[in-house]
Amino acid sequence: GQFEGEGIYKLSFWIKNDRSKYRINAGGVAPMEGDMKILIESDKQIEDWQYLEYEISVPKDWHLRMELNILQPGTFWIDDVRIERI
Repeated sequence: GQFEGEGIYKLSFWIKNDRSKYRINAGGVAPMEGDMKILIESDKQIEDWQYLEYEISVPKDWHLRMELNILQPGTFWIDDVRIERI
């Protein structure tokens, strides 16, 4: 697919948060193995949209995976998620 194979990918998005706790992970994965890293885990109140950007390295024969986990009730917004090979 588009996000498969060796390379560096830029992952960017905008978030807001009201009382929820969340975690965003990303990394390279392959069948039965992977190298996922926590990009951000927080319960911090974010009243205005906040832009976040990360670079993720993916090894040969692996593909990029992103996970969003909501860990505590509240309201969480994420918008304009972009993934680009750089």
